[in-house]
Amino acid sequence: PSQYRYWVMGVSRSYFEVRVAADVRRGSGVEGTFGILCEANGSDQDGYVFLVDPDRGTFDVRRLSGGSTYSIGGGASLAIHRGSGINSLEGYCDHTVVGGPTALTLYVNGVRVTQIEDSSYASFTGIGMYAESHTGSADARFDNLELSI
Repeated sequence: PSQYRYWVMGVSRSYFEVRVAADVRRGSGVEGTFGILCEANGSDQDGYVFLVDPDRGTFDVRRLSGGSTYSIGGGASLAIHRGSGINSLEGYCDHTVVGGPTALTLYVNGVRVTQIEDSSYASFTGIGMYAESHTGSADARFDNLELSI
C-alpha cells in the first residue's frame, strides 16, 4: 500500500482561483511521487493534488475527498526532469466561471502538461505540499513555495 504525507497552509477565507507553485526535488535513493495541492472546504482532506513521478516521467491530477485520493487525469511528459533533478511545478485551480466546472491546470518546468475540468469543488481555502511512496519512506524537498489568490 502507498504511504503519503502532506502539509496544508490555510488562508483566512475562500477563493475561486488559486495558483500554487514550488520547486521540488526528490531525495536520492527514494522512489515515489510529489506535488502541490489546492485545499477545499477548509479541510486538509479535500481538494486537488498535482503530482509528478520523476522515475516514470508521469504526472497525475487527483481529487482529495475525505482523506482518500482519486485520479482524475494524468499521463507522461518529457517536461518532467528524471531522477533527483529539480522540477518546477505550477498548479491552477480556477472556478471563476459561475455555474461551470473547476479548471485544473498543471505546468511542469514551464510546459503545460494538462488542463482538465472537475465539478467537485468550487472554492479553495489553502495550499499544500504532498509526497507519496510505494516502498516505505518519502523524501521530497520543496523550495520557493508560492501562493497567488
